[in-house]
Amino acid sequence: PEEEKQNMAQGVKRIDKEKFYKGLDEVLTGTKSMSKAAKEIGISLPTANKYFNMVVKGEELPDGLFKED
Repeated sequence: PEEEKQNMAQGVKRIDKEKFYKGLDEVLTGTKSMSKAAKEIGISLPTANKYFNMVVKGEELPDGLFKED
């Protein structure tokens, strides 16, 4: 689809939703470091920081971020 191409052009890497929220939960509860969670999700630390902060602030994550979308 056309909109999917647009997202890819913006450099949004599609990630596993389950891994993302599991990692976020572990970071927030202090059971896992941010860098370890990022590695398990398959994204860089700055990217994990950015997306985790967006979730915590209640902001919308980019469209098409998750593989299931």
